[in-house]
Amino acid sequence: MNTNVVWLGVNLKNPIIVAPLTLVSHKRIEEHARHYEKIAKTGVGAIIVESCIPIEYGDASISFTQNDLLPIESGLGKNQFMSFTILGPSYPNVCSIKYAMVLIKEICSRITDTPIIGSIVVNFGEENDVINAAKNMVKLGIKGLELNCSCPNILTMQNGKKSNNIVYRQSPSLNIVKSIKEHTGLGISLKLAPGYMLSSLDNNIFKYIDGITCSNAYVGLMPPSIDPPFGSQFGRCHDWAYSGIYGPFERLLTYASLAKIKKDPCCQNINLSVVGGIVEEKHIVESLLLGADTIQISSAVFWKGFRFVKRAVSFLEQFMRKNYFNSISDFKGKSLNYILSSVADIKNYSHEYEVKPENHLSEMTVTDKCTGCHNCLDMCCLALHEDRNGKIVVNKDLCSGCGWCQVICPVGAFIRYNKE
Repeated sequence: MNTNVVWLGVNLKNPIIVAPLTLVSHKRIEEHARHYEKIAKTGVGAIIVESCIPIEYGDASISFTQNDLLPIESGLGKNQFMSFTILGPSYPNVCSIKYAMVLIKEICSRITDTPIIGSIVVNFGEENDVINAAKNMVKLGIKGLELNCSCPNILTMQNGKKSNNIVYRQSPSLNIVKSIKEHTGLGISLKLAPGYMLSSLDNNIFKYIDGITCSNAYVGLMPPSIDPPFGSQFGRCHDWAYSGIYGPFERLLTYASLAKIKKDPCCQNINLSVVGGIVEEKHIVESLLLGADTIQISSAVFWKGFRFVKRAVSFLEQFMRKNYFNSISDFKGKSLNYILSSVADIKNYSHEYEVKPENHLSEMTVTDKCTGCHNCLDMCCLALHEDRNGKIVVNKDLCSGCGWCQVICPVGAFIRYNKE
């Protein structure tokens, strides 16, 4: 059994990659380098170094940040979080090229058994600065490059506007990508913003990239405080802005992007890496079944720490043994053929309007565990009612077998049985 994969022309021992995490603390080279050494010991396939802005500012040995982080509750229960947001200026919160060069040099000298991938924010700064940053990174020993044009805070800036002699752009130019490829010779992955249309890219860009990474945090808006003066919840001041929203809620959106890109003719011969909402071990396998070559973890690190890597690798190996797969290529993309563009195309869901469909596979029934809390009677279902004795019963004529009553029942009183 072999979990090895090739990404951007680099051999990885497994498809799990640590995404270019922007640390929420202040950063100093020594502690930062030890942090990456700790990551390498988890057995991760590769490490993408924290993205940097190709502009020199600050100190080369320490990088300060200014941000506010808030968890976002689902609203379904205390401490049930669906995501979090970080509010703070990308510049200078994201480390500068000055700091990044020292960090990369230190990491590459200490970590020799795990590929180190560089990451540059390419929609910020003059084109020559971006290209020179990539050329200098290569000299330090990185094995590949991810060109990041998906930082949510930068995406909120006006396209092409200059402020303090700094240029902002929504996507990389052909000149940037071509020049970096020609000067470095390394494999390049283009990290796109969520929802970015591949058709918006210059078609010639695909000649110079080896991969696509989809996607990143979505740009969202935290709700206002419900206390006067009804401004920001962040606490630093009453003003706030659109910010990146990270976490488990992203996963299905990430999968949708992956499946669409995988079927795009422009992407047939390039590597696909996914990031966004991956928080469980099985999500690694799900991503591979949908055609991903590698999976970048970020949300999992914030919620579960780097110990997640070993558990995820173990889960992947168990999955392969269980299904007699010798390599990841044996099952990568195996689920794509089952994905249709519309539910109207799925024959098993078709039925005549005048009669009850007989193609649903299960129905629900109530057990003696029912406590009569009536939670199930207050939802969007006509199949549940209370009989003369006060017991909850299921009307089989109206039950579609959806199973939502089982989801919301606090005592597990509903069971699903399959129809023969």
